[in-house]
Amino acid sequence: MILIDRWMKILEYLKEKKFATVEEMMENFKISRSTLRRDLIAMEERGHIKRTRGGAEIVGKII
Repeated sequence: MILIDRWMKILEYLKEKKFATVEEMMENFKISRSTLRRDLIAMEERGHIKRTRGGAEIVGKII
């Protein structure tokens, strides 16, 4: 899966659920913990999400 496609899927998933655990996202997107961790860090740096202990949540209004 291409990086931007994966990010969009993660954002869509978080828009629906508001919060998701790392394990839940790993299983849902069929990616490793390290790949998910890198994605979440980059997405948080850009202000799209907020990482939490054991997961992530959507921040603000995402288009």
